[in-house]
Amino acid sequence: MLRLELMAGCGRLDEALELASGHPEGDTGYAAETVAGLLAGAGRTQEAVDVLGRHGSGRGGGLAGYLLDLGRVQDAVAVLHPARAQAGRADFGGTGRWAAVLSVAF
Repeated sequence: MLRLELMAGCGRLDEALELASGHPEGDTGYAAETVAGLLAGAGRTQEAVDVLGRHGSGRGGGLAGYLLDLGRVQDAVAVLHPARAQAGRADFGGTGRWAAVLSVAF
């Protein structure tokens, strides 16, 4: 995946994405996370969210971060704490990067 990052860094993002899609492991969650990172880094955040959603790789902080970048706080909370989001519970506890988001989400 380093090759893709280097290509994207040299302004060859579309070529890197094409290369990734043709790779035997291009349809894995790991590849999807890498591709999403490249897209988000190029300002194509919605496409990054779409890639992670299609590949079922949206169960972590990466997808939640992209959703926050798009202003979709409720969706970010649902990704990080699906059971609590469905129950409408506001007490997420914890500290750190996501604590402030979770405390105001409900």
